[in-house]
Amino acid sequence: MKKAWYSCKVKYQKIDPHGNHVKAADIYLIEAISYSDAETRLYEIMEQLVRVEFQVVAISKANFEDIINTEDGDDWYKIKASALSFDEDSGKERKIISFYLISASTIDDSLVKIKTYLDDSINDYVVQAISVTSITDVFPFDEIGERLPVDHYNEEASLNKIPANTEFSDDEELED
Repeated sequence: MKKAWYSCKVKYQKIDPHGNHVKAADIYLIEAISYSDAETRLYEIMEQLVRVEFQVVAISKANFEDIINTEDGDDWYKIKASALSFDEDSGKERKIISFYLISASTIDDSLVKIKTYLDDSINDYVVQAISVTSITDVFPFDEIGERLPVDHYNEEASLNKIPANTEFSDDEELED
């Protein structure tokens, strides 16, 4: 199964520094195998992060080529980069557009980090745009566990579970 990134918007009420209840809306980026998997993972995460009722109001697929998380990044920046590629079948050059998400402290810092990252690529990329996002946090698949949502239900005790050391024989008669 192929993993993808999903942007998830969550609304809840939080208490501000003055003790007032205020509405909050946070956006999280979650790596998952489907929309329902993203929702399931988001509920698991939010139950640990907030102790109040919350509501998932939107889930959409994100189009990031890669997510670059750095230790010193305070915000998440969306970067649009382009490269020229030669199409041998048509004999024409075509522009390849890619989007990246990088954690950085400033726009200048994100530009330095993405240039360093793209220096290792085969194509020569040009950074076309950088913008700060409202993404609160990013949760890669590995950070939340490699298990699939159905594995959670398989771990629960079954009423009809047969002990592992049970032996079966064709000679025994069934009792009523």
